[in-house]
Amino acid sequence: MGQVKGCRHQDRRIQRYREPARDLTPTEQAYMQELIQNMFGQFVKAVADGRGLKFEDVKAIANGKVWTGEQAASMKLIDGVGDFETVVADTAKMVGIKGEPTLVHPERDRRTLMDLLLEMFRSFFLDGKRCWSSRWAFITCGSRELPLD
Repeated sequence: MGQVKGCRHQDRRIQRYREPARDLTPTEQAYMQELIQNMFGQFVKAVADGRGLKFEDVKAIANGKVWTGEQAASMKLIDGVGDFETVVADTAKMVGIKGEPTLVHPERDRRTLMDLLLEMFRSFFLDGKRCWSSRWAFITCGSRELPLD
């Protein structure tokens, strides 16, 4: 890469376990396994508590399989099987809504590619904020950082 006067290259790797392109070290493997086991335990506990089941019973069936609605209902993982309208009607009944409930659909924030590009342009050139690249590599020129893509 050519040098520009007053500029220096920075490679920002601020996370310790960030690079997915290489094999994990034994320390990283142990860390990831501990993290996964912890999240799995939290998930099993949340399901057991939420469904009024024993932790060990939920753990026995929490093996990564996908269950059909009928299978999940027989294992007490869900209350029943139904379509969207059934869920809306059941929910309305549970919260005491009489008659047909009114569904409100919030507007989505739909942004086009042009919106994103303009946002990046405004952020970088007008607001003076840094424009992040996917590789976290920048050239710093005075108070501006230019992404290296």
